[in-house]
Amino acid sequence: MGLEYDSLMELIEKIEKAGALVVKVNFPSAEEIISPGGWDWEFGDGKMGSRLSEFEVVRTEFYRSLRSYLSGLEENEAKIYSLEDVVTYNVQHTTREGGIPGTQPAWPTGQDNFDKCLESKDWPEDIYLKALEYIRRKSRDEGIDAALRLEGDNLDGLLVPLQSDGGAACSVAAKAGYPVITVPVGINNIGVPFGIGIIQTAFKEHLLVRYGSAIEDLIGRRMVPRFLNLEADNYPYVGTPPEKASLL
Repeated sequence: MGLEYDSLMELIEKIEKAGALVVKVNFPSAEEIISPGGWDWEFGDGKMGSRLSEFEVVRTEFYRSLRSYLSGLEENEAKIYSLEDVVTYNVQHTTREGGIPGTQPAWPTGQDNFDKCLESKDWPEDIYLKALEYIRRKSRDEGIDAALRLEGDNLDGLLVPLQSDGGAACSVAAKAGYPVITVPVGINNIGVPFGIGIIQTAFKEHLLVRYGSAIEDLIGRRMVPRFLNLEADNYPYVGTPPEKASLL
């Protein structure tokens, strides 16, 4: 199934030989909040572009938090006080900041996520609260916490692949606000690093440090990643490249 899968399975065998018990567990809400195509923060309730996705929470909190932060600065020479100001600035200085799609190779799609965040500023509060409740419940009670319970016992952590699954499995920790530790394992055939992660419930960081350190000792020396994406124009964007925009 590939170099990454084989390497991770070999590591699991090493962990078991070192004395650990590794068992397979069910993640009850996996099909509802983990995209089958890899990490996608607009995936929720089992579908793309859901109003119950992580992004519905992020876009609202980002808009509000940024305004609060910028308005509290003691010095603000550029007079940028909100996301609206940031978007305007990026457009006015698009050759440097990439506000307009296609004018800066580092941001080929411009500031599309900023634009989406602006869309949510006037939405009813219920949209945000409903998504927040759903994500927390599905990632915590019906997700990580449920998977950590095994026949009355609490597991020491959930092992998940990193990079090799498109980052989807480890994303549930971010949704829940729970701790996760990552341990590099190796690099694939084009130089991209991959590893393994351990997820725990709230306030269990000490377990992650303990077992993460033990796994790192088992891995020993590893190759230094030397990833060169020669096919990308300074940015490995997904999908069709945006058309080159003319400067205003």
